[in-house]
Amino acid sequence: MKKRIIQLSLSLFSLGVMNVMHAQEDKSIVDWYNGKKGMQTEKAYKKLKKKKSEAVIVAIIDSGIDIEHEDLVGKIWTNTDEIPNNGIDDDNNGYIDDVHGWNFLGNAKGENQKHARFEKTRIYASLREKYEDIDPATVSAADQKEYELFKKVKAEIEKERAEYEAYLPQLEMLPMILKQVPGMVAEKIGKTDYTIKDLEKWKPKDDQDQQLKSLALALKS
Repeated sequence: MKKRIIQLSLSLFSLGVMNVMHAQEDKSIVDWYNGKKGMQTEKAYKKLKKKKSEAVIVAIIDSGIDIEHEDLVGKIWTNTDEIPNNGIDDDNNGYIDDVHGWNFLGNAKGENQKHARFEKTRIYASLREKYEDIDPATVSAADQKEYELFKKVKAEIEKERAEYEAYLPQLEMLPMILKQVPGMVAEKIGKTDYTIKDLEKWKPKDDQDQQLKSLALALKS
């Protein structure tokens, strides 16, 4: 029974590992933004190659940007009212050394926030105390729109929580599963001190073994 549980857990966990590994190996997934559902940047480069360009300032509102990327070097907007790295808010806008904009999920030391919440989670947290146990009939007309927003985000969060809580028992078993992987692989290939080459030569006989191989490769990488 214990072995069966481990196998089932391994299957679910390996599925995620395989997806990650497949994304790393398959250029069509890594390069998804150039496909039909993406921006098709490569085609854009070709079309713009012979066209005359002019400077346009574009604000990027995202979770991060690599300003040293080869396509962006020398093209990142610079706040000329701010003197770099002097520790002073030269332009008096409330942000020190904001030479290329500001990272609202990080700090001046380059440290990023490790645990960021979705906007709906922030909304729910900010409105929960006000509306959690309130009688809907007592909500004023002025607060009705805000109350509807609260109900909407609460329903979405509760739905997602119920979905992901189902995975918690599997996650709790991961330490045990990971400890079992070397032994399970050794049983299959007859070696305990196996290498990545040994794993690559292994020809699994079924889906379960293929998942085990993928997981072992991921742990060895």
